[in-house]
Formats: sequence, C-alpha cells, structure tokens
Amino acid sequence: MKYFTDDEPSNNRLGFMSTSWTKVELIAGESRTFSYMLYKGDYRPPLLTIEKQELKEKYFTDEKATVKGEFRHTDLFKSVTAGYDILDKSNLKLLLHGDLGSLYTTIVEKSVNFDKQGNYILRIRSYFGNTYAEYNHDFQVFHRNQIPSITISEKIFTYYLAGFDLNIKAVVSDQDSGDATLTVRMYMEDKLMKEYTQVTNDYDIKTFTFKIPEDTKEGLYHCKLLVDDGKATNKYKFEIKVRSNTKISVSIEDTKLDKTYTPGSVIGFTAVVFDPDSLYESSFTVSVLYNSDVQNKVTRKNDGSSVRIPLYVTIPNNETATSAKVSVRVSSSNEKDETSFPITIYQDPSKNKGDKATDGDADSNNKKPVDKETKKFNAMIAVLAILCILTICAAIVIIILMIKK
Repeated sequence: MKYFTDDEPSNNRLGFMSTSWTKVELIAGESRTFSYMLYKGDYRPPLLTIEKQELKEKYFTDEKATVKGEFRHTDLFKSVTAGYDILDKSNLKLLLHGDLGSLYTTIVEKSVNFDKQGNYILRIRSYFGNTYAEYNHDFQVFHRNQIPSITISEKIFTYYLAGFDLNIKAVVSDQDSGDATLTVRMYMEDKLMKEYTQVTNDYDIKTFTFKIPEDTKEGLYHCKLLVDDGKATNKYKFEIKVRSNTKISVSIEDTKLDKTYTPGSVIGFTAVVFDPDSLYESSFTVSVLYNSDVQNKVTRKNDGSSVRIPLYVTIPNNETATSAKVSVRVSSSNEKDETSFPITIYQDPSKNKGDKATDGDADSNNKKPVDKETKKFNAMIAVLAILCILTICAAIVIIILMIKK
C-alpha cells in the first residue's frame, strides 16, 4: 500500500509520502478499513514485530517460553534499543526487567528464573529517542500436574479447502496419575466440530481430525484444540484460511514478511496450489519471480486437491536496493493466478556511506515523472522521496524466557 498527501493544493497534484509493507488479503465481496496517521514533522518511532504464533497463553514452571521478533528503524543510521518486562497482571507491579540489545545486535538470548504461579503480562518495547513501540502478551504459569499438556508434533497448515479434513498430530497428557483418560474437543470459530472421549493419558502422538463444512465461505477462521481432564482445561489456538474450490489459486505459507535479509540470501517458502479442474487440467506450472525476473519453474501433476510445493528465491549478490517483490505465478492451459510478498534487504552501512539510498520497490519504475514547473516543487518532491525511502536496518531478536523451577 502507498499513501499520498497533497501538501500544496495550488499544484493540483499528489506528493508521494510513504510506503507500507502491510500484507492484506482481500476477498471478493468483502471490504476492509485501514487507519493511518499523518504527522507534520519528523515522527518516525521504531518498529517492533513479534511472531505471535510462537506465544502461548499457558506455560508450565519448567517450560521454555520462546519469543521471536524484530526491532528496527526505517533510517539506516538510527540506533534502536529494546527491552522486556514481566508484570503482575493484578496490580501491574514490575517483577522482572531485561535488555534485548541495540541496533547492531543480531541475536540475543536471555534465560530467566521465573517459576511463580499466577497471571502475568510480558511487555516488549523498542526505543528510539523518546518514542517507542510496544507489544503486550498475557500469560499464566502453572505446575505440571495442575492442567493437561498439549504438544503439537507436526506443523499445522494454513490453507484448506471446504469439504476437506483438517488434521492435527499432537501429544496430550496429564501428570496427574488419577486422570487415566482425557477429553479432546476441536473448535472452529467457537463451534464444536469434533469431540474425542476416553483419550488415553500417555505420551503417544495422536491424530485429531475434523472435516471443514462444505458450505464454508472463503476467508480466515480461528480454531482451537482443547484438552479437558475433568477438572481443568488447556487449549492450543491457531488460524486457518479457507480458499475457493472453484478455480485455480496459489497461496504462500512459511514466509517471514517482517524479517530482513542480506544480498545473497536464499529465502525458502511453500506454495499451496488448488486446481479443482483435474478432469481437463492434468498439470500446472509454478514460476518464482524476483521483481520481474523469473528465477525458477516447476511443473506438478494435478490431482484435484491441494498441492504444497517447497520453493525458494535468491537475492542477487549485487543487489543494491533495500526492498524487492517476490511473486509466485501458477498457470494451466486455461487458468492462471498470482500472489506476491515483499522482502526487506539490509545493506551494510559501511559499504553505503556517501551513497544515496536506493528504493527497491518493484513498482518504482511506474511512478509519474516529476513536472518541472517550479524549482520549489522539485525541491519538495526530492525531500519527500528521500525521507520516504525505506532503508531498513534490522536486528532480529530471539528472546528465550526460561520459566523453570
């Protein structure tokens, strides 16, 4: 998405203001509302992104809680720091504080002795000057024999078709020796889809399945796996996306949209292709493009169901831009579809000192040429363009909060 502002109405034109790499999926027939702020002056707080799927609502006293994320600034030479707090949820009293490093820290690991039962808030902040970005996560700490345990054994896919099965492989157990069996329930948007009773309390991997209803509309759905020992429950929450089963389509899984890469990096991901027309379309071809250049192609047999294809794209070693677009295109003899995602590229400041930053937006060649009506207008456009180039200098933060006795 790109935002524009008309700073001088007399010129009767829009001046380029900023670019947002927010990935938004729009579904036919639905609408979305976007919010943003305009600020006259230099207001650029630090950025902070947390991988929410890594976080849980309940932890045990001897369990590692892993938090992964990234803090950065849009300006290559701005120094950003980050830290974390653990607060008592009942009174917001600060119980623990730790630093997560500064701009040029690539990996930070923290092990914390924190074994108190209760309700807490994990607060992570990135700082730049007197501005900051913040993320809060509520969690609870229990002893092992208080609630059942859920361990997901295999990755849960993101994309599904209506009428197909959703499978979860997991270990469900309870250290309370009096609980010989457990009850497992599967929910989709808080609707009970399947219930398993008399599930043996052990450490074997079990498969739990429910069928996505045939009339499920295309879109995002919240699901959960709940384990009940008769006295307490535990749950694992996740999201799925249901796609249309009427035409060929391609989606992307396993992408890290907020991660920053370097020239020469190889980025792996998974393409999920649906082509229901197996009677007339025996195969399809998937192409991977870096900006407008095709890097590789693969052809697969079409069996009428979902096909997951591991793919990769390589950032050229001589890349000088700070951003690029990766596109995945699927085509058969009669149909085609395409999706894409942006990547942020880190350029070493020591190699770029004295050089002008380069905008790597794949659409930059399509911008309107600047009219030369007045020197004043040209100067304004030049300043705006420089301010809005997203030269990302990133520090990937891996926080390991060890909650143990």
